[in-house]
Amino acid sequence: MANILEVQKVDKLFDDKQILKNVNLTISKGEIVGIIGRNGSGKTVLLKIISGLYYPSKGKIKFYNNIDKKMGVFIDVGFLPNKTGLQNLLIISNLCKDVSKEKCFRLMEEVGLDPFNKNPYKNYSTGMKQRLALAYSLMEDPEFLILDEPFSGIDKESVKEFRNLLLKLKKAGKTILITSHHQEDINLLCDKVFQMDNGILEVLKWKKTILLSYQPFYR
Repeated sequence: MANILEVQKVDKLFDDKQILKNVNLTISKGEIVGIIGRNGSGKTVLLKIISGLYYPSKGKIKFYNNIDKKMGVFIDVGFLPNKTGLQNLLIISNLCKDVSKEKCFRLMEEVGLDPFNKNPYKNYSTGMKQRLALAYSLMEDPEFLILDEPFSGIDKESVKEFRNLLLKLKKAGKTILITSHHQEDINLLCDKVFQMDNGILEVLKWKKTILLSYQPFYR
């Protein structure tokens, strides 16, 4: 498989504190790569460097085939608390190219949210907020998804549903980089699993992907 991203000997310092230490990582098209590690280990900082929110203090980030222009990042973009999930997506869609109202409806259904739900975002559960953030990250049909702790705060059944959706995206040719506190969250998903500890990234396992049957969230 062709490489889409190489992280080469990256260090990151904030003032005199070194957060990342000689990090090397290669990601190939169509694979799911997982990084586990405790809070403060440096994994979120690495994702922010890859997504362009931070610059490395040392080392390089190399993208291939303009993949840096085709990224979707799983973040809370500051959704408006008094607007519904659909209203939030529609507001954002006005800033995006070729994102229609129909696509916003479809994305909400794909991630398991009811676009006709009249509850405002401030009343959403943690799991619902995670799903809306995922819908946002998919709005411009990215080829490369960066997901920071997407399973955080959601129940076991929702975790299973998220796994199935990510496997569906992989089957459609998407490349995914994902972080988690717990190895079991990503063990079934990932072709490669790394561990981040005190700013050092080490490979834990390589394996063939197990494809699960996909069932849509929304009924």
